[in-house]
Amino acid sequence: MDDFAFLSLEEEKNELIVISNEFVAKTRIDFSRAEILALGFILKKIDPSRADFSEITFSTNDFLRVLGLEKGGRQYREVKKTLMSIRNKGFWMKVEGQTREVGISFFDQLEVDTETKLFTVRMNKELMPFFLHLKECIEYPYRYSLEMKCVYCIPLYELILIHEKEKVFSIDIETLRNKLSIGEDIYKDYHEFRGKVLKKAIDGINEVTGLTITFKSRSVNGVVTHITFFINDISDTSKYPQKSK
Repeated sequence: MDDFAFLSLEEEKNELIVISNEFVAKTRIDFSRAEILALGFILKKIDPSRADFSEITFSTNDFLRVLGLEKGGRQYREVKKTLMSIRNKGFWMKVEGQTREVGISFFDQLEVDTETKLFTVRMNKELMPFFLHLKECIEYPYRYSLEMKCVYCIPLYELILIHEKEKVFSIDIETLRNKLSIGEDIYKDYHEFRGKVLKKAIDGINEVTGLTITFKSRSVNGVVTHITFFINDISDTSKYPQKSK
């Protein structure tokens, strides 16, 4: 759809990203913040009520306007580079009942008109069950992605959202590290992981969203094995538009 010209800046920022709970639970996405912002910009344009993915078309200038970036040739090249990186990197998805993960790309095809600087994205049709006609899903305004500065905020926030109704949930620390795509060689010490990952991500979530998240660790023989998250919803989401599911 090329309806980008009819949306105000606030409308663009408040468009909802809608994703199935299953997708959040099964996937591991290792993206930079620039890639997270670019992907979110595209995902918010998916209409979950449609029977099929439609082409997503947007201008470079519109993309830069929403992200608060200056126009220019260098920025145009960076947008191209970021979108191609998203396509090439893809993401990992767990295979149900097995120990395997499968690498999948978000996009079937990327195009750009080099004169008008209009991008056209065709989503991978394998992903339709995770973005169209959803029964159990999360949703949040795109502006959360813009306002959260820590790269771990969005993946952790999405994980928390699928457990929001439970108010409390626990996860073993290795599964959490894997979900946040934290390599084995960094933040191996729990106190470093707590300060540089968990606290920064949760501070960002609490500052931007309508949730207040706290957490505590659980240890076995002096080694932290699980993190328990406590979720308090203090938001009034009525001000955000709702997408059909």
